Amino acid sequence: MRLRKSVSYLLLLLLSGSVAAQSLTAWQNGNSQGIPGADYWQQQADYTLSVTVDPESRSLTGVGSLTYHNNSPKALSELWLELPQQLFRDKGIEVNGRLAGTRALTVTSEAKPLSVMRHSTYYRVTLDEPLPAGQQRQFRLSWDLQLIDRRHALKPRAGFETFADGSLAMALAQWFPRVLAYDSSTGWQRLPFGRNGEFHLETGNYEVTVTAPGDMLVAATGNLTNANQVLSEQGLKQYRNAGEQVQFIRAALSGDAEQRQWRFEAKNVRDFSIALSNNWVWERRKIATQGGKTAINVYYPDNGRYLWQQYAMQAVSHAVEFMDAQIAPFPDTEYSVVNIAGLGMEYPGITWVGFRGPDQQGDETPPFSRTQKYDVIGGIIHEVAHVYFPMLVNTNERAQGFFDEGLTSFIAFMTEQAYSRDFQSFYGFADPAAQVMAQPHYTAPVTQADALSSTQKLDAHYHIPAVSHVLLREYLGEAQFDRLLTRFIRQWRGKRAYFADWIHFVEQHTNKALDWFWLPWLESHQHLDLAVIGMTSKPEPQLIIENRGGLLAPVEVNLLWQDGRIERRIISPSQWEGKNRLKLPLPAQGDVSGAVLDPQRKIPDTNRQNNRWYPN
Repeated sequence: MRLRKSVSYLLLLLLSGSVAAQSLTAWQNGNSQGIPGADYWQQQADYTLSVTVDPESRSLTGVGSLTYHNNSPKALSELWLELPQQLFRDKGIEVNGRLAGTRALTVTSEAKPLSVMRHSTYYRVTLDEPLPAGQQRQFRLSWDLQLIDRRHALKPRAGFETFADGSLAMALAQWFPRVLAYDSSTGWQRLPFGRNGEFHLETGNYEVTVTAPGDMLVAATGNLTNANQVLSEQGLKQYRNAGEQVQFIRAALSGDAEQRQWRFEAKNVRDFSIALSNNWVWERRKIATQGGKTAINVYYPDNGRYLWQQYAMQAVSHAVEFMDAQIAPFPDTEYSVVNIAGLGMEYPGITWVGFRGPDQQGDETPPFSRTQKYDVIGGIIHEVAHVYFPMLVNTNERAQGFFDEGLTSFIAFMTEQAYSRDFQSFYGFADPAAQVMAQPHYTAPVTQADALSSTQKLDAHYHIPAVSHVLLREYLGEAQFDRLLTRFIRQWRGKRAYFADWIHFVEQHTNKALDWFWLPWLESHQHLDLAVIGMTSKPEPQLIIENRGGLLAPVEVNLLWQDGRIERRIISPSQWEGKNRLKLPLPAQGDVSGAVLDPQRKIPDTNRQNNRWYPN
């Protein structure tokens, strides 16, 4: 079918009805209690796909079918598909003389070609007849895709890495025409892919066949269903018999086939991704989880084997066990972590992690820093934490990136601190968040990712939401917060939630006022700066504390008495009663020799110079 490139990126933004900064409560899918109501519905998109990978050209061709279930109350006259790699095509990026992205996409229904019009990274498919509410229809797809280098400055999520010896690793992400999400809150929300914004997808079932060169291992979302056809006798035995003990699966491939077909199945997932390489070390083990057993696979190139062999399987195992016990039952029976250069990125049952550490030269231990070590471990833990948001609880990442990245960064922080109290966590500590909020370009977390620079996105969608939820947990009490998070995940398992649903859910199940938290912390550009001003003795002794930044948080104040006592008090946000000055009553007897706010540095106060007061 001939494709017609249509409106510009800017015009499509206008057509979508979107603005960069949204309200926290702009959309919701649940009822007033923050749970799916009796009238909740969601679409379903089932795929049967066959992809052939060509390592020489770093490209692929694909064919398959999409069965679209219209569970909405409205008939649909069109479908919208997305191929995000078209962003790189429009920028003129080439690989070996071939433009990145897709040259041709065809869509047919009942053997009839349908009209397909391109809009930026989207394709509008006009149906010959509307798809009635409550019915389904199958569409045939055919397309191609040229990948680019994963180390490109534009940081593609899909792409390839070529090693010094000529071997190759490929990451196939956003590699097929994925149908856009259509829901009761947004309809078709056509926010085009602008690189920083991630994805808004439907869940469904997948059957995928990958045809790859015979010397390449393939990992993917879901379960490998023909292991006996692609693995050697030794490799198959290790694959099937893996237990608590880590198995290094060697000589994994069977025979000398020029090509192999790998078949995978996945149920009720929001996406499907593939990785393959002829330069992988493959580790596998199984661990007990609430749902039975989870098989963990770790893949990394030979030159990255030191830090990955030392820490990767340990990090994944810790993450799975901690999250399964403390957050919610771990949802995957197969989970794979792949080390490939470039941006880290999460997918159902599989994730890419770019941190590698120093190259391994021979058998000698390479020098490495503490930061390199914790980048590998922390990068793995963060991506594993995404199994809950947006994989198990489906979210609109493109419009509300702070929702999944913020809660994921919070979960990862808790997991890292359980790994080691000395863990060099990137997100979750107060002081780095304070530095972020003190910057002149600080932007509210609610801002959409494609309106942010990469640095602003890390600040607004990771740092601040993570720290703010640490503070919320302290305010509500650890046990109550943890219980609420677990229950929310269970309520929304396999469904799409918006941040307003999380707000409603928390407020429904707590009797504490939260006006100080949601909008000020996540929708405003304010910062946290609490200052001890001094003491007054009239009409009674009082310590005066001032709110200079606009934000509030539960904070500890230590009163230092002249007799050497230290009196610890907790100031609740509710005590401010909407004022910017708080007068803390003191005993009539006894002399205060000083006061210290936040002595344990738990809140992201942007000016700690005014956190201490001593009388002259």
